[in-house]
Amino acid sequence: MWSAPGVTSGQATLTYDTLRFAEFEDFPETSEPVWILGKKYSVLTEKDAILADVTSRLWFTYRKNFPAIGGTGPTSDTGWGCMLRCGQMIFAQALVCRHLGRGRLCRSGLPCAGAEAFPADSERHCNGFPAGAEDGGRAVPWRPLVLLIPLRLGLADVNAAYAGTLKHCFRMPQSLGVIGGKPNSAHYFIGYIGDELIYMDPHTTQPAVATADRCPVPDESFHCQHPPGRMSITELDPSIAVVRPRRPGVTAVLLLLSEGGPPLP
Repeated sequence: MWSAPGVTSGQATLTYDTLRFAEFEDFPETSEPVWILGKKYSVLTEKDAILADVTSRLWFTYRKNFPAIGGTGPTSDTGWGCMLRCGQMIFAQALVCRHLGRGRLCRSGLPCAGAEAFPADSERHCNGFPAGAEDGGRAVPWRPLVLLIPLRLGLADVNAAYAGTLKHCFRMPQSLGVIGGKPNSAHYFIGYIGDELIYMDPHTTQPAVATADRCPVPDESFHCQHPPGRMSITELDPSIAVVRPRRPGVTAVLLLLSEGGPPLP
């Protein structure tokens, strides 16, 4: 199980502080499409767009030298905070979808991935869906809600019967991704290529960012500057959480996850 990673054994949690960005493996040259949270890319012709999409997303990692928790507690979450950081990435993506629309998060000098697919009036949309649903011709307001759907896709390993439907989650434009990983090591999965899942990795320790009222927060360390990690579906711990925003008809997602494979628990 990847919940509460590293709490009982700090040595069990791997960090990558000593690695250089150039050592991260780039995407392979393949005709297989790359899917990232509902958007399809070709690695042969759109590699720069893929990396820009990843870089535009908010990336939360271990931090050090923040004020002591509770006044006397830890000043770093290295070795135990990766699940919390993955949760931050999930909810950051939800807030971006709610207030900006998918793909509208971008940094200075970087393109907004997929922004052309969504209207300028982003205040009324979340991932392209209206903020108010229609019921019998009259508007029915609803409050935004993020659903975390815990699933177990096997006993010791992921059952191969679930691989196709798991990948389908990343082709859904309303998906916020998946939290999962390996024992004592949580990752935020945002897409796939072939039989490999694409993830953003929180296991890098960065200095805490000081904030002040009414002052811009420097965001360079909140955007990943290297290619994302990749993991074979067969290496994934079978306990995961699928995350998506709530909208009318949400039960269709639970049915979709079971389509093509044995019923999910």
